[in-house]
Amino acid sequence: MSEHLDPPDSITAAEKEIADLRMRHAHLCATGDNGDHPEIWNRVFALDKWIAVTAPSTLAEVATKLRRLADPELGIGVGYAEEDAISVRQMHRG
Repeated sequence: MSEHLDPPDSITAAEKEIADLRMRHAHLCATGDNGDHPEIWNRVFALDKWIAVTAPSTLAEVATKLRRLADPELGIGVGYAEEDAISVRQMHRG
């Protein structure tokens, strides 16, 4: 993650923070603020990448990674992201 962004405690915490940031952005839009808000989106994108490249340490974190990869709006079906293969391989414990 970028130097100015603190990493979250876990993959599941990162996913929750992304959801909170998206709700914050939706609230801003609902109140008429349609600015770009890079402070929100830079953090969302950094967290998303962090989730993708961080190996899961619990089954809940595996589920979080699978849920994100399967998400029709941001997962593999949307288009190939460089981190997708890394993310999937980290879940294989063979």
